[in-house]
Amino acid sequence: MNQTLDPVFASGLRRELVAQVSAPTHRVRRRALVVGVGVMGVLTLGGVAAVAGSQPPGVGVTQPLAPPVVVNSVGPANVVLPPVPQGALYVRLELTCYDGLKCNTPGGGATRDADTGIPMVQRDDIPLTDAHDPRDAQRIPPYDPAVGVHIDVNPGTHWRLYAVYTDQFLPGPATAGDGRTVGIPAMIPPDLVPMVATNGRNGYVDYRLLTDAGHPTLTADGTSQPSVPVYDVDGTTVIGYADVSKPLH
Repeated sequence: MNQTLDPVFASGLRRELVAQVSAPTHRVRRRALVVGVGVMGVLTLGGVAAVAGSQPPGVGVTQPLAPPVVVNSVGPANVVLPPVPQGALYVRLELTCYDGLKCNTPGGGATRDADTGIPMVQRDDIPLTDAHDPRDAQRIPPYDPAVGVHIDVNPGTHWRLYAVYTDQFLPGPATAGDGRTVGIPAMIPPDLVPMVATNGRNGYVDYRLLTDAGHPTLTADGTSQPSVPVYDVDGTTVIGYADVSKPLH
């Protein structure tokens, strides 16, 4: 019997592979993940199983344990996150560097030989406890609230950090109403990721507008970018707008 990939996952996988081949960066990654594919389009990712078209939109989406954090700054910094919520095991980081030669978090990083002006994105899970997780092969030291997350970049590098607390290592995505994927970022980022709109409503924003396709104006204290739409879980209904240009200080 032939085995087939879920089309949403296949599309995301193709994007990730193309990015890995074409990106002008040298990535330092020390984490392994096993992805299992079964028959009839059944996909296992991060321990969550989904069958294409078998569930209503948004069913099975992993919810953040606290409002996601988005901050912008210039140069090296330590980002102290809000208090760790009860039950949280990891903080997911998506660090976008809009210039510079390196873009590093405590879990690894991306480097290049010359500043091309093309954004680099470093993606990682930082543990919050010393508890052993057999799926996490990297096992870097847990996040220290007294120190914060160290952003290791060149002086003058403009960057944006998206951080979200979760109780899972690499949670699997769900399907939005328009067919895109939605959820907390994992091995392959979903199309839509959690965000709180300025009106206080919880929803989802376009991952790439938050990271490498946002095209912000670079400023003295970070970035300036128009507010991005926040969608309901259907992926099409706009329920508010989110400010993604908040400075670190």
